[in-house]
Amino acid sequence: MLSDLVESGKVEFVNIEGLTLENRIAHNKAIPDDVLAELKSCHVILKGPTTTPQKGSGMPNIESANEFYPFTAKQLPTTENCHILDLGCGTGLELEEYYPLNPSAKITGVDLSQGMLSALKKKFADKDITLICGSYFDVHFGMSLFDSAVSVESLHHFTKEEKVGLYSKLHIALKDDGYFILTDYFSLSDDEERMHRNNLIALKTEQGITDDEFYHYDTPLTVKHELEALVEAGFASVEVLNNWGATYTVKAVK
Repeated sequence: MLSDLVESGKVEFVNIEGLTLENRIAHNKAIPDDVLAELKSCHVILKGPTTTPQKGSGMPNIESANEFYPFTAKQLPTTENCHILDLGCGTGLELEEYYPLNPSAKITGVDLSQGMLSALKKKFADKDITLICGSYFDVHFGMSLFDSAVSVESLHHFTKEEKVGLYSKLHIALKDDGYFILTDYFSLSDDEERMHRNNLIALKTEQGITDDEFYHYDTPLTVKHELEALVEAGFASVEVLNNWGATYTVKAVK
């Protein structure tokens, strides 16, 4: 199917240089500005693995993930046996940072990938973890069960309206003094947000994908619209705690 689209000229592959470790270190940025501009000009990005400098390597820390995972974990409760809901938990990268801070925490993780959940369970076999394979839009969270909820780099595929519904359900699931920690990347302007959404609509139209089918394509909101969605869902207070470029950590208190 794709070969036909390439042959007809409807799909073009562009090789974008500049994501080498050497170039990123030279610019001291995870993604140099000129490379980011090229990436934004494309409808779909196919990306291979990049090298993340590790602590003690002698190289500069240019990957914000080295900072935002530990930062996110430090925002979660440290009370014994607290119950945490992790939306889009994947293989548990945030839990690698959180368990050393609170080994007794009880985690309920939701993710679409059974493979990732299996890897998470194997990684933390000695922990109190309940894992649910499914969409967090479909899973019932319950009422007043969780001390806190967290999501890292998982929620940048949905509209504001979709998020209000999800966050309303999350609001109900939190205890009275509970809160939600969201770390994700965001559009830096309304124009960028519209561009991502329009690109998705065009792609789904071209490929005959219906509106009710999920298509894995990043459509991040602006921070402003994200905060508005949380307030509309019933959260009493929302604030930005930190950011690394376009990646922000937000706290929403019930």
